[in-house]
Amino acid sequence: MSIEQEQAPRAESLNNAVRGTMEEFSTKPQPINPNRRHPRNESSEIDDARDALSEAILETARWRLEKAEQFPNEPRNKPAAELLKRIAASVIDVPDDLMRRYSEAWHDEMASQTSETQPVLLRDIGFRSASDTATTLVEHLMEHVDDAHSDPARG
Repeated sequence: MSIEQEQAPRAESLNNAVRGTMEEFSTKPQPINPNRRHPRNESSEIDDARDALSEAILETARWRLEKAEQFPNEPRNKPAAELLKRIAASVIDVPDDLMRRYSEAWHDEMASQTSETQPVLLRDIGFRSASDTATTLVEHLMEHVDDAHSDPARG
């Protein structure tokens, strides 16, 4: 039996898990906060930032599910993936002013710091991070970017 044949059932299982999880998430109605301060069409820049952040979080959730398959004895991967999905659903609740700062951090001189820091913070969710909402995640990211900006030797 070839390596491809041996790994086919595992790959199929992983693909089904990721596909099922993503289908569940994409078809599940998203909670609507009637008190939200940011109508969806207020600013395309903020909307784009929300979409990009949500996709980055969901991509990390997919990666965590892959890690759960790869390392079945590590019990934190699946719960981390579920937490990441909940965080992605809460992106709509991040205040506009914070999302504006997030968006600007991708377009100013600190963009490279943002692109290095965000994946690390996302991978830490469910392991070392206290972020349990998108708001706390963005706040932590902005703290890291601000720290690096004020002390370039750290970045």
